[in-house]
Amino acid sequence: MPVLPSRLSDPLWDQFAALLPDRPVYAPTHPLGCHRRRIDDRIVFNKLV
Repeated sequence: MPVLPSRLSDPLWDQFAALLPDRPVYAPTHPLGCHRRRIDDRIVFNKLV
């Protein structure tokens, strides 16, 4: 069970997501052109809050 209900975290996420830059799913500078996908920003936000 999350500590913060979604009715409170969703508006916070909307404001926070507006501040984040667009980032590719994979790093284009990786020498082999492949590696693990980035962790979704929403998942990281939920863990921090």
